[in-house]
Amino acid sequence: MAYEVLARRWRPRTFAEVVGQQHVLQVLTKAFENNRLHHAYLFTGTRGVGKTTLGRIVAKCLNCEQGVSAEPCGVCEACRSIDEGKFPDLLEIDAASRTRVEEMRELLSDSSYVPTQGRFKVYLIDEVHMLSTHSFNALLKTLEEPPEHLKFLFATTDPQKLPATVLSRCLQFHLKRLNESQIGDQLTKILEHEKLESEPDAVIQLARAADGSMRDGLSLLDQAINYCADGLTQDEVDRMLGLLPRENFGALVMALAGREPEAVMQAVAGLRELSPSFQDILDDLARVFHTCAMASEGVEADVPEEMQDWARAINAAYSPADLQLAYQILLQGKRDLQYAPDEQTGLEMTLLRLLCFMPDGWQEGAPSPSKSAVSDEDVPAQTQSAPAVAEEPAASVKSIEWGEGIAWGELIEQLEIFGNTRVFAGNCEIERVEGDALHLVCDKAYPVPSGVEKTLGEALSEYFKREVSLHVRSGVPKQETKAQKDDHARKERAEQAQREIEESPTTRALQEELGAQQVIGPMNGITSATPES
Repeated sequence: MAYEVLARRWRPRTFAEVVGQQHVLQVLTKAFENNRLHHAYLFTGTRGVGKTTLGRIVAKCLNCEQGVSAEPCGVCEACRSIDEGKFPDLLEIDAASRTRVEEMRELLSDSSYVPTQGRFKVYLIDEVHMLSTHSFNALLKTLEEPPEHLKFLFATTDPQKLPATVLSRCLQFHLKRLNESQIGDQLTKILEHEKLESEPDAVIQLARAADGSMRDGLSLLDQAINYCADGLTQDEVDRMLGLLPRENFGALVMALAGREPEAVMQAVAGLRELSPSFQDILDDLARVFHTCAMASEGVEADVPEEMQDWARAINAAYSPADLQLAYQILLQGKRDLQYAPDEQTGLEMTLLRLLCFMPDGWQEGAPSPSKSAVSDEDVPAQTQSAPAVAEEPAASVKSIEWGEGIAWGELIEQLEIFGNTRVFAGNCEIERVEGDALHLVCDKAYPVPSGVEKTLGEALSEYFKREVSLHVRSGVPKQETKAQKDDHARKERAEQAQREIEESPTTRALQEELGAQQVIGPMNGITSATPES
C-alpha cells in the first residue's frame, strides 16, 4: 500500500479535529445548529491553515446522510466519498488553472441541475482571486441569486484581489496563523501516535520553522522522520533545517554578553565557516534579546533551555533600556543587509553598532568612541585659544591586601579582566578565604562561560603576587553581587532622571499651559509630553 503523507493522513475530518480557528468554528457550528446557512462562504488566510479543509468539512455537514448538522457522522456513503475526494456533488476547482471566462460559464451552466447524490451541490473554488475579471462577472449573477440546492465555498490567500461585488455577497472568515505552541502540540500528538521518540526542543524547532502553517509543519515532520535515524533530536533537526549549531551561535551570544568587540568578531569568523544565512543570525539574535527583555520585566517565555541560559548572561550585562536599543539595532541591521557591500559586512557592522551605541559604553579597556570623536581641525584651535593646563595626577587607587574582608566589588575594578570574565566576576561574591584559597559563590541564575574561572584565577594571582587557588560554586550569595548593585544603581539613575523631568519647569509649563500629559515609554526614564486633544 502506498505511503500517505502526514499532511493528508492527519487532515481534520470534523470541526472538533481542527487545530485553532475557534473564532471561525464557533460561527459555523452555531449556523448549522440554528439552520441559518448562507449560500456563499469565503475562507481567507495564509497557506496551510485549513481553508480547503474547512470547506470539505462544511460540504460533509451539508450532505451527511444523517442530516444537516455541525457533526457529520463520517461513516455514511456521502461522508466517506467526500473524504476520499469522490463525491459527485462536491466540485473542487483550482482557479489558478481555470481562469478563462468560457470555463466559468460552462461550470455555471451545470449549477442549475439538482444534485445527483447529495442534498446540496457544493462548489469549492481554491485561490479564487486568480479568476479573471470576466470570470468574476460571469459568476456574479449566479452568486447573487443562487438555486436553493447550490452552495459556494471560496478559499484565497489574497482577498484584496477579489472584487468588492463578490466580497459583499459572501460571509468572510479569516483564518489566523497558528502559533508555535499549537503546531508543536499537534506534532507531539502525532509522534506519540506513531510511537516515535523525540526531543522537545526538536519539536519546537519544527514548529517554529512551520511559520504558522500546520501543513508546512506536518511536511517538515515527515522530512525529519526520514532524516533522523533513531528519533528526532534537536541537533539533527537543526542540521536538516540548515540552522547554526547551538555552540557556535552561543559563542556569539556570550561574546555580546561580554561586550568585547574582538570576541564578537572571532565568533562571526567561526560562523562564516558554516556558510550561514546572515539574516537568520540577526533574526535569532533579535529573538534572544526579545527573551531577555521579557525576562527583565519578569515575564517568563516558553523558550529552549539554552536560550534561557543566554538570556541570563545578556541580562547580567545589559540594562532594560540597553535591551530595547539592542533589539532596534538588530531589526534595523536586518533591513540594511540589502544595502551592505556583502551580508557578512552588514552583520559585522550591525554587531559593532550594537556594542558601540550602548548607553553604558564598552567595557573598560576598550577604546572610547567619544574620545576619538574630536577632529584634527578642532585641536589646533583649542591650543591657540587657551594655554595648555597641566592635568592633575589621578588619585592613586588603594591596593587591596590578601585575606579576610576583601572588598570584592572594588577588587574587580582593579583586576585586568574584561568581557565574559568581568561579567562572571560581577555575579560572584566571596564566601571565605583559606590560606591561598579563595572561595566564591556564583549566582546560580548566571550560566558560567567556559574558561572564565581560569582567567579570573590568573588575574587574582598576578594582582596579589601569589598563587591563588580559586574555587567557585553555584548558589545564592549572602550579599548583593556587584552585578546586582550595578543594576540597582542603573534603576535609581533612571528614577532620578524621571523625577527631574517631572519637576522640570518646562514640563510643568507644558502641563499648565497646554494641558500636556507625561507618557512613560518602554525604556526606563524615557518620557514625552503630549498635549491633550
